Amino acid sequence: MRDLHINALELATMTFAAFTFLAYAASIGFLVTHLLEFTDNEAAEFATDRGKSRAPGMHELVRQRNDELLRLGVTAASTRVSSVDNDVADGLSRGGERLQDALRIAREANLPLLRLHLPPSWRNLAAVVEVSRLALEGVQ
Repeated sequence: MRDLHINALELATMTFAAFTFLAYAASIGFLVTHLLEFTDNEAAEFATDRGKSRAPGMHELVRQRNDELLRLGVTAASTRVSSVDNDVADGLSRGGERLQDALRIAREANLPLLRLHLPPSWRNLAAVVEVSRLALEGVQ
């Protein structure tokens, strides 16, 4: 994953979160028809809202993501949250002391906490990395 640009990694993170949530919802019998995602990354927001991206590594991931959302009957939209207001999400993604701070902030705000696990097979971004590599070679 080191070969991917930060924008592609942000999009991958949004995708991991969305499908982990959708799988959990289905497992408890909750039908999700609409999904609203928040991100502090404009490129990921625009790619998910437009359904396409010219950025290396993002186009194929957006295509696969949208195909699966369509198959599931889920309409998704994303909106931007400023980085300064994204302290909980940043803490969750960075781990360590920042993770503990994020969990504390959520508890103090009386937000329900539930740890969901990403299936290991979903972490394989080899296809996205390959598309990114080929796109970058075409640029050079």
